[in-house]
Amino acid sequence: MSVVVSYNEDSHSVIHEFNSYLPLKNLHYASSSKSHVINDLSITFKKFTDIKSSVLLSDQSVFLHLFFVFSDDAEFYKTNIRKQIQDWLNSIASKKTQEWLVIHVSPALSLPDSTTKKRFYSGLGSGGSILDRIKSDFSTKRERCCGLKLNDEDSWKDFLGKVKEGILSSFSMQVQQFDEDIKRLDSQRLMPGWNYCQFFILKETSALLFESMTLYEDALLHYDELEASFFQTLAEQGAPWFTTFGGTDLHDDSDDILNFKKKPYRELIFQNKITIFDFRVYLFSRQVLLVEKLGRVNEVCVRAKKFLVEFVRNLREYRFGLPNSFCESWVYSACMSVVSQCEELVVVKKFSSFTMMAYESAKAELLHLARMQLDSLGKISGLYNPENDSIYTPEVIQLDLNQDEFKGITNTELKKALTNVEFFDELYLVLVFTSKFHFL
Repeated sequence: MSVVVSYNEDSHSVIHEFNSYLPLKNLHYASSSKSHVINDLSITFKKFTDIKSSVLLSDQSVFLHLFFVFSDDAEFYKTNIRKQIQDWLNSIASKKTQEWLVIHVSPALSLPDSTTKKRFYSGLGSGGSILDRIKSDFSTKRERCCGLKLNDEDSWKDFLGKVKEGILSSFSMQVQQFDEDIKRLDSQRLMPGWNYCQFFILKETSALLFESMTLYEDALLHYDELEASFFQTLAEQGAPWFTTFGGTDLHDDSDDILNFKKKPYRELIFQNKITIFDFRVYLFSRQVLLVEKLGRVNEVCVRAKKFLVEFVRNLREYRFGLPNSFCESWVYSACMSVVSQCEELVVVKKFSSFTMMAYESAKAELLHLARMQLDSLGKISGLYNPENDSIYTPEVIQLDLNQDEFKGITNTELKKALTNVEFFDELYLVLVFTSKFHFL
């Protein structure tokens, strides 16, 4: 996720130079409740003609439009460029929460080639100040016209300051608009025709907006509120906006629970075609992503265990519509996916000893939960006898995975364990000793 800034045609050389000044540093944003300092902000540049508008294009939230002017020819400006700017402004006039800047660019000491120089700087010095003309033609209460000298660091500093002002202004306007729309829609919750899925899309788009600005705590709060509103709506009105309970797609029992791109979730929610299973998994994966970005690796494990233990109760209520042993395979796969991703995070980030102790303890609980699923599958298959604390009996050498009880399992590790005694033994012992070690 990043902030999108558009630019006009023939501006590639400036954008290339602009990239060397990224990410933007130290943006100060003040909400109604607190102030934020955004230390680093990445930008994604897109040509203005490539911008697409859709409520579902969450990764293309445009904050700022830039129009670069490269000519100093007064006549050329009057007959061509002024109309281009006006047409450009007319096309973005309806985008009330998006900001714009018109920038007159002075040439650098050296340019890529003579062709570029001739094209961009035709008529250099033949007329008065083009920047003054631009300001005269397009001035607003807020200064949106400026100059940029490519070989002047102070000029770049001023320009970057205006870019930051424009992005923050757009962000503030978008937040205000979303807040008003969310409050209005939430107040209609008990009215006929109200739709939770549409409410979710609206509030999530606001969450994605905060995420793009690296305000992860605020984005997480949005998702936590969406989870609370889901349960409230479920208690008040049931779940008429969800097609079925779900969990019946191939690999639903084993897919990475944290991969929110494995299905077109937002499209399904927007179209009221999402299942309860897919919705809960998607919401959880989004929450975890933000917790990871906040660097709270132990909280990832704590949230994961809470979600799995609570949601598996729902799975068991609908077990007759699910493949056999679906619950065990899903919980096991989810535990291992979360632990695997957390381990990757621990490798690349340095955490305090206190955080690591909390993480190891929370991880151990997930591994213990995964082992419990092996207990259950082992009992069914005969590989585990809890009465004599034996993992398997020597008489059992191999099992037939085609038996009805295990047909629905798609987790390759579990499939191998249920058809290979030695591998089941090895997998079980690893989980037992690893979880006990981290509990200590």
